[in-house]
Amino acid sequence: IIVVLNAGLGHWQSSEYGVHVGGSNYSVEEVFASQSAEFGAWEDQHSNAGAVIPVHDGQIFINVPMQSAAVFTPVI
Repeated sequence: IIVVLNAGLGHWQSSEYGVHVGGSNYSVEEVFASQSAEFGAWEDQHSNAGAVIPVHDGQIFINVPMQSAAVFTPVI
């Protein structure tokens, strides 16, 4: 399980935020996002919408809304 927490007001919305997860040749899937529409997302802020995200050189590149938490799991 990979948990990404942003307690600040900064945000990254173009899949440019890199998170080191190690390994290669696998993908992860967002299984929870506190800024999903069902939880009253901030306007103009979006999560990864349950996307399957490939690992590149040991990192995933994701959207990170302000004041948010996201959980990812490996896709098997």
